Amino acid sequence: GTLWIGTNLGIAALDTVNGRIVHYGQRDGINGMESNAGTCTRLKDGSIALGGPEGFVIGAASRKPSDPPNTVQLTALRIGDEGERVPPHDGSLRVALGQPVRIQFASLDYRHPAAGLYRYRLLGRGTRWSAPAPTHGVSYVDLDAGRYTFEVAASAGTMTTPPARLAIVVVPPWWDSPAMRALYALLAGGVVLLLIGMTWSRRRTERRYRLDSAAREERLKLALWGSGDALWELDLQRGVLRRMGDLHLLGGPREDVLTIEDWRRYAVHPDDLAQLEQTLAEHLAGHTPFYESEHRLRGADGQWIWIRARGKVSESDAEGRPLRVIGTSRDISSELARERERSIADLVVRSMGEAVAVTDARMHFVAVNPAFTRMTGYTGQDILGQSSSLLDSPDQPEAFVQVHAKLESSGHFSGELWQRKRDGEPILCRIEINEIRDGHGQRTHFVAVLTDVTARRRAEQELHYLANYDPLTGLPNRTLLTERLGDAILRARQMGRLVAVLFVDLDRFKHVNDAHGHSVGDRVLQAAGRRLRAVVRDDDTVARLGGDEFTVVLERVAQTRDAEDIAQKLLEVFAEPMDLGEGREAQISLSIGIALYPLHGLAPTDLLKYADIAMYRAKERGRNTYAVYTEALDTEVRQRADLIVALQRALKREELHLVYQPKLNLAENRITGVEALLRWHSEEFGNIPPRCSFRWPRKSV
Repeated sequence: GTLWIGTNLGIAALDTVNGRIVHYGQRDGINGMESNAGTCTRLKDGSIALGGPEGFVIGAASRKPSDPPNTVQLTALRIGDEGERVPPHDGSLRVALGQPVRIQFASLDYRHPAAGLYRYRLLGRGTRWSAPAPTHGVSYVDLDAGRYTFEVAASAGTMTTPPARLAIVVVPPWWDSPAMRALYALLAGGVVLLLIGMTWSRRRTERRYRLDSAAREERLKLALWGSGDALWELDLQRGVLRRMGDLHLLGGPREDVLTIEDWRRYAVHPDDLAQLEQTLAEHLAGHTPFYESEHRLRGADGQWIWIRARGKVSESDAEGRPLRVIGTSRDISSELARERERSIADLVVRSMGEAVAVTDARMHFVAVNPAFTRMTGYTGQDILGQSSSLLDSPDQPEAFVQVHAKLESSGHFSGELWQRKRDGEPILCRIEINEIRDGHGQRTHFVAVLTDVTARRRAEQELHYLANYDPLTGLPNRTLLTERLGDAILRARQMGRLVAVLFVDLDRFKHVNDAHGHSVGDRVLQAAGRRLRAVVRDDDTVARLGGDEFTVVLERVAQTRDAEDIAQKLLEVFAEPMDLGEGREAQISLSIGIALYPLHGLAPTDLLKYADIAMYRAKERGRNTYAVYTEALDTEVRQRADLIVALQRALKREELHLVYQPKLNLAENRITGVEALLRWHSEEFGNIPPRCSFRWPRKSV
C-alpha cells in the first residue's frame, strides 16, 4: 500500500512494499507547501486534500512510488578521444577495433530526477542484466570485432520500462577483414601450386641431367686434363676416390683409386680434416652450390702442400641423395705465400706511424695509409687519382722541380719539404721516395714515406729562441749578447773602429717591484727594453742579462765621446715617467757603466766585467748618471773584493772588537754617555780605518 505524509515542503508518498519514497511539490501540482495534522481526505478524482494555514492543499496523487518511471533515452555517445555526440537516429553505431565507447542515458523524468535506477546489458557479450544502480552512463574499452546490442532500462521497484537499444558494430582493421582473409587463402593456394610446379620442373630437370651427366663428365675430364690441374671423383656409394692427372696434387699413395678412409688417413693434414669434412657435408646437404676447400695434403716428397679443391655433386639418386662428386685440385702454396707476404706488408704499412703514399709513374696517387690521412687530412677517396702536386707548398716551387728531376734521374729522393694539408695549413715533412720497377725493369710506381717534423722544427726554434732571447722582453740574453759582441769586436778589428759596451742598471727597481707587484715590474722591464731599443741604431744590440740589468753594444764608435753621448741620451729618455697603466706611473732612472774595445779590454767577458765595474761607480756617484771605466776602478774593485773575503774570515778569527767613545757635553762640562764603535784588526791589512768605505762589505755580509 501507500502511506501519504504531509510536510512543510509538500506531500511525500511511501511505498510500504519496497520502501520507496516520492516527494510532490508545487511543480507537481501541489498548491500549498504546509498542511495541518488530521486534516487529510481523498477526493472523488483520487486527489489528496490536506488542510493547511492557507486553506486546503490539493494535489494530484495519481502517481505512486510504485508507478513505473518514464522510458529511458540514450542521451550522448563518446568514441575514443572524440567529443560527445548525439546517438544515431537509426540506432546503429560503427566503432573501430580497440576504441573505447562510452554511452550515456537518462529517463528524462524531470519531476523525479533522483528516483531513477537503471540496469543494462550488452548482447553479444552476455545476456545477464546489471544490478539496478543510479548511474547514467557505461564504458566499454575491450570489445572484440563483431556485432553487439546495448540495452538499458529504468527500474522502479519491481517494475521496469521497455529498454532503449543501440546496435554496435566493432569493425576490424582492413588487413583482418573477410575480404583480405579470402585473398590470403587465394595467395596460399597459389604458392602451393607454384611449389608443386617447381618440384615437378626440378625433377624433370634432374632426369634430363642424369641422361646428360655421362657426356658432360667426359668433356670435363678432357678440359681439366688440358688445364694441368688434377681431377678427382668421389664415389659416395662405394666409398672410393678416383684420381686423374698429377697425383702430387691429390696426396697419399700413388694409386688411381683408393678408399676414402685411406685417403683421409694418409693424405690430409690432421688439423685440416675436420674443416674439409664439414665443408663437404654442407655441400652434400645442399647448403652450398659447390664444394670448395683449402687444406694441406702430403706431397710426393712427404712435405705438406696447400691445395684448393673445388667440386660439385654430379649425380644423385631418385630421392635426391648425392651419389658422386667430381672436382679439381690446384697447388696454391706459392699463391698463399704471396698473399701472406702482401697481408703482412699491408698490415705493416697500415700500422706505421709514418704516412705512406703510393703513386703511379706519373706521380698520381693510387694508395695511402691511415697515417697519411691523419697527417694531411686527405682520405683515400679524396686523393686517389690526384697528382702529388696537390700537397706541394706554393712557397717553394723550385724545390719540387728539383725533386721531380732527381726522381726522374735516380728514382730516389730524401729530404725535407714543406707540404700543404687539406685545410691549407703548411707542414714540414721528412720525405723518403723510392721507385718500384716491374719484372721488365720498367718503372711502375713510387712509394713515399712522410714524417711530420713540424713540431720538432718548431721545438728546435723555440729552444733556440729560449737559448738566445729573454722571454719577458724579447731581447737577446747573455749567450746571444756574448756571441754578437764577439762578432762586433771582429768587425771593429778589421775596420779599425771602437766597440762600446754600456752596462745599464735600473735605479731602485726593487722599490717599484715591492710597491706595485711583479706584474707591474715586468711591464717596467718591457718598457725599459723598448726605450733602450728606440735610442740605439738597428745594427746595435740591446740585451737583458737578468733582473733589472741591461747591456747595450754600440758598433761604429769612433771615440769615447760617442758612447757617452748615447749614455746621456738614454738618461734623458728615462727622465720621462713610465706609464704603468690604470693611471699609475713610475719614475725610473739609470746607472750606466761604459767600457770600450780595445781601450779597456779585448775579450767580450772583460768588456762586460769592466762595464759592470763602471756602472757601480755611477751608482756611488748618486745614480742617474754614467761612468767610463778606468784602471783605477779595477784596482779599487779588487781591493774591495779582498776586503769582502777578509771580512768573511774576520768573524771566524774574532778580529772584530768594540771600543767605547765618551760623549762630552761641553756646556755642562760633563760626560753624558758613550758610543759603541766596531773596530776591525785584520791579519792581512792591519787596522782598517773608519774612513774606509764599507758599503760593499756590509752588503755582502
